[in-house]
Amino acid sequence: MALLEAIRANDGEALAAMVAGGVEGLNEAGDGGLTPLTLAVVTGNAGAVAALLALEELDPNVVTPKGFTALMLAVDVGDPALYGPLLADARVDPAVRGREGMTPLMAAAARNRDGAVVALLATDRAEPEAADDAGWTAVHAAAAQGAVEALGVLASEGIVAATATVCDSSGCTPLMYACIRGEPRTVSVLLDAAAEAVNLPGASGKTPLLEAVERGHVGLVPALLAAGADAAASNAKGITALHLAAANNLVEVVSLLATPATINVVDNSQRTAMFLAAGLGNAASVRVLAEVDGVDVLIPGPRETNAVHMAAEAGAAIDALIAVTPGALHIGNEDGMLPIHFAVRGTQTATLRWLLEQEGAEPAATDAEGWTILHMAAASGVMDVLEMLTTGDLAGVVPLNAVTIHGDTPLHKAARYGQADAARLLAGVPGVDFDALDCDGLTPRQAAAAAGHEEVAALCVPCQVPECAPPTPVMEAAFEERTVAHIAAVARNLDLISQTLPDLAEDLRLRADVHDASKWDEPERTPYVWLTAWYAAAARDEPLEYPAGVAAAVAAAITHHKACNRHHVEFHGAAGFAGMSDLDLAEMVADWAAIAQEQSGETTTSPREWFEASGRDKWDVSDADAARILSFIDALEVAISSSLSS
Repeated sequence: MALLEAIRANDGEALAAMVAGGVEGLNEAGDGGLTPLTLAVVTGNAGAVAALLALEELDPNVVTPKGFTALMLAVDVGDPALYGPLLADARVDPAVRGREGMTPLMAAAARNRDGAVVALLATDRAEPEAADDAGWTAVHAAAAQGAVEALGVLASEGIVAATATVCDSSGCTPLMYACIRGEPRTVSVLLDAAAEAVNLPGASGKTPLLEAVERGHVGLVPALLAAGADAAASNAKGITALHLAAANNLVEVVSLLATPATINVVDNSQRTAMFLAAGLGNAASVRVLAEVDGVDVLIPGPRETNAVHMAAEAGAAIDALIAVTPGALHIGNEDGMLPIHFAVRGTQTATLRWLLEQEGAEPAATDAEGWTILHMAAASGVMDVLEMLTTGDLAGVVPLNAVTIHGDTPLHKAARYGQADAARLLAGVPGVDFDALDCDGLTPRQAAAAAGHEEVAALCVPCQVPECAPPTPVMEAAFEERTVAHIAAVARNLDLISQTLPDLAEDLRLRADVHDASKWDEPERTPYVWLTAWYAAAARDEPLEYPAGVAAAVAAAITHHKACNRHHVEFHGAAGFAGMSDLDLAEMVADWAAIAQEQSGETTTSPREWFEASGRDKWDVSDADAARILSFIDALEVAISSSLSS
């Protein structure tokens, strides 16, 4: 159509000629779905708008195929030069509905065209309280889009107060949409004009406060509470704003919402806010909640599990909860699991250690099926816990051969669940019972084989270290002095590595506590006393000749030691270095460095030279494994360099 082309090209002369000669199709949409008037608006052609409005045959209220009138498009653009002439034309109806029942006022409000809102309201024909097909009013539109200025105009004219409690088809008020959007100024305008909407829930049962907290709009909470928001209100699932804040670790909001009236409220699943915060590892929120008067950390949730259990499993501020209720140490869930069991299940070694150090702790306690924490660690392969309880400073606090109601020892559990590393470690602990029979009459080795774990079955046999001649007291003293010094050097190197890799710091400290602990007891101690003496003699160039049987015992003890300590690659069997965790590699590098430092007499010596010259070839280390090893050597060297320069 030539008229549309003239408007699109902003050709005033051509347009004037066409208008003077009469125009066909003046109110019809072209190929683009726009009438001449709506095209003039969207192209910002104010001259064309004026020229077209001068035509008597023009219908300015035509709704385009896409559902818009010229006035809707003009206020959407927000240019007074476009919507001003339209509103001045008596034929223009500012209440004509477009797509989905939208009015021009709704369009102007949604786009925050406050000038257009003022102009529309001045006509007294804009139907300011009208709702579209979805129940949205102009106030809904402004609130949902964060249109602060437009909303302010509507508030000043009393329209916000008149429609603030109107719910759309989804059951939401304008305030609800403002809280979803998270614009504080919009919320402030709505609350100032109509605070009575502050506790109106939507169709889902959520109040504005619940909506704001769920979406993390922390800044809205003080204003909502000041306007009278009910902090105890809950949604259809019984979840309160405090539940949501605690679950999302919104500590500032938790501080505002946690009161004696809300602290122990349970949702439909019997979970308190403390239960959720603890279970999700939100330690900061747990500590805030623990300070509230009347907090009950023992309220049972699903399966009689309480907040203390959840905190133990997640490693979340367990000390704060036990401080509130010390007796919680001894309370189990419906399966009889105590906090110590949950700590093992969550692989929270540091939390477990803390629990075991508390007065009245019961390290040998069992669940309803007779599982100790040692059974759990063995079945799940939680190696840090196994080491702590078998070769570390807490060795012996849990009976090594305790049996469940099914007759399983911890070694049975490692065997039955195919935990090779756990079985290897347990098999090297003095006193482990390889011949214990479960209720089916199976030994650990037989249980592993029955479960198809042949590799593990091969580990469930005694490590034979032959007896040998006793060393002299001088040799014993030298062994103890050297071993203490070596372990101290390893601990120092692990501390240096942790300075470069702080995320591993706590776990590395725990590794330092148990490093080489197996050397202190038989079957390793006596052979290693001899081995230490042999190395000392070699250093003096005075070779030591072992008495009969000692060489074989030393070789067997070395094999035993490597099979029981994860910082040795041999511990990991066929997996080799690829089977070693970052903690294993860090401890290995710290061990190598301690040996290199002992030989050089310098505490700053790195194991890099030895690894590059001999270590690679000794174990035929792949490039990928070498890169991982070298990354920890790098970390150690960076920390050493930093310590020298400070």
